[in-house]
Amino acid sequence: MGYLFLVISKIIAVAKSVFVKKCGTIAVGFKSNVLTNLIRALGCFIVSLVMCLIVGFSKIDSVGLCLSILSGVANGLFLCVWLYSATYVSVCTVEVFSMVGGVVVPLLLAPLLINGDSVTILQILGSILLLIAVFTFSKGGIKGKFNALTILTLISCLICNAVVMITQTCYSHYSIGSSEDFQFYTFLFASLTLILFYLILSFFTNKKGENVESPKFNKKALIFIFLAIITLYFTNFFSKLSTLYLDQTVFYPLSYVIAMPLTFLVDVIVFKEKVTKLNVIGLILVVSAGILVNI
Repeated sequence: MGYLFLVISKIIAVAKSVFVKKCGTIAVGFKSNVLTNLIRALGCFIVSLVMCLIVGFSKIDSVGLCLSILSGVANGLFLCVWLYSATYVSVCTVEVFSMVGGVVVPLLLAPLLINGDSVTILQILGSILLLIAVFTFSKGGIKGKFNALTILTLISCLICNAVVMITQTCYSHYSIGSSEDFQFYTFLFASLTLILFYLILSFFTNKKGENVESPKFNKKALIFIFLAIITLYFTNFFSKLSTLYLDQTVFYPLSYVIAMPLTFLVDVIVFKEKVTKLNVIGLILVVSAGILVNI
């Protein structure tokens, strides 16, 4: 069942990346970006609340609550930096940086976090290949230039996704709470994080007298936001379920080996991105790294 849940989560995740990037066309400027993501986070919170009301709330312990808070803050920040990065570089490039945070960091920390998990030489070699893949994708960036701010947001994607994956895994092993509870508290604190972030941005922009253009929520935009909300929630939901059945040293790399080829195709087919030799080399490195860490 773990493999099935993982495949489902990755298919939904690729669809999510399309809808999230489409949401990026709504937001003009970083403040509008935060507002758009706040709406998405609140939508996910409402969906998670409905799910909890249907299946019932379970008793969450202090460990689960702390992990949910960390997950929520990291998710809230990740929503913003992912969308900002994807506005200037290809989705595939953003996903590679996210993958280093979602695979390499948790994989190397697995022996410290989960009793019985260990890292092999092949998995270390696979992690090195992933780092090389990041370099090739950044050099073969299809859209926009890699300036200091873009690099900073890509690194932020890496860090935030690492925290998201680690808290998700630790919750499965150390908390008595249910998956529905984890989603509820995660999106609650993600929404609170984005609300606080938006208020801070509003204070400084108003103080400077800047005229910030608000997002234009027409019918098409609302459809993309709705689809992004649904896919974001169920990506996290099925991903969380798969961690109950799969070892962490299998879950982390395999999830991205499935997702990256699909993301690459979406970049080319949906967003009409130009394919470069470095992009192809980077994709081959990603797949090869995934095979190594699963041997």
